[in-house]
Amino acid sequence: MTETNRPGEIIGSATFQSRVLPWLIECFGPQIAGDRAERNHRFYEEATELVQACGMTASEAHQLVDYVYGRPVGERFQEVGGAMVTLAALCLANEINMHAAGEAELARISMPEIVLKIRAKQAAKPKHSPLPVAAPVPSEDAYIARRMTETLAEVAATIIGDDTRPEDGSLNVIECVKKAAQVLRLEVDLYRAQRSLADRAFEIADESMVELLVSHSVRGDALAPTYGLSDAHGREVRELEDADPAIQQAFEWLNARELAELVEGELDTSIVLKGHAVEFVGI
Repeated sequence: MTETNRPGEIIGSATFQSRVLPWLIECFGPQIAGDRAERNHRFYEEATELVQACGMTASEAHQLVDYVYGRPVGERFQEVGGAMVTLAALCLANEINMHAAGEAELARISMPEIVLKIRAKQAAKPKHSPLPVAAPVPSEDAYIARRMTETLAEVAATIIGDDTRPEDGSLNVIECVKKAAQVLRLEVDLYRAQRSLADRAFEIADESMVELLVSHSVRGDALAPTYGLSDAHGREVRELEDADPAIQQAFEWLNARELAELVEGELDTSIVLKGHAVEFVGI
């Protein structure tokens, strides 16, 4: 007879939930695996991607977020049940076998090459942010164009008198326009300085990771930026998961930055540098 604790809970069997745990630990380590905020963010991301794939619009999603967060907080055990029941109902409506889909995805993300990609994505993830990747930064031209448009709108409002100038008349129209131009100039200068610092920080990190890779791997072709895998004792290995942890760390960063890729040959596996990473090795 199957032993149960709470209604619907099965004890002593290899449940899908219990089989996800080893993958979590292997992929992220116990700290991130048990981070409740991180697990909230990733579940919400996947749930959002599912309803998007099933036809929900961004407007509908935002309306539902406002609706849910305007209500009292629910009880977690019951809400898990509700999430599972509604997921089953959604899958029935879309003629999807939810159990088969879950098994297929667990098998896919357990593949060594996929685990490495997930680790690299996690390594590049911005800290203290719910987003899985860094939010795209607008180009300098786009930023300046947006701020110029906003400033011109402020100038137009000033000229026609539809603005918020001090009631005491301490600033006339010309002075207000000059002030708006000065603020715009200062904002653009600060924006450029921040972008320059951020770009330099990433460049330093990229160069450090290339140096880490080069110092622990086996140089391949002297005329090409290729590096063979080796373990912590300097012995050549074929699988990245068997390589020196320093090589794995460097590759995860560089791969996430699209500066390196793994190339499998008939006899060995190499890491090939790309983009500006090649400049750091003098080729």
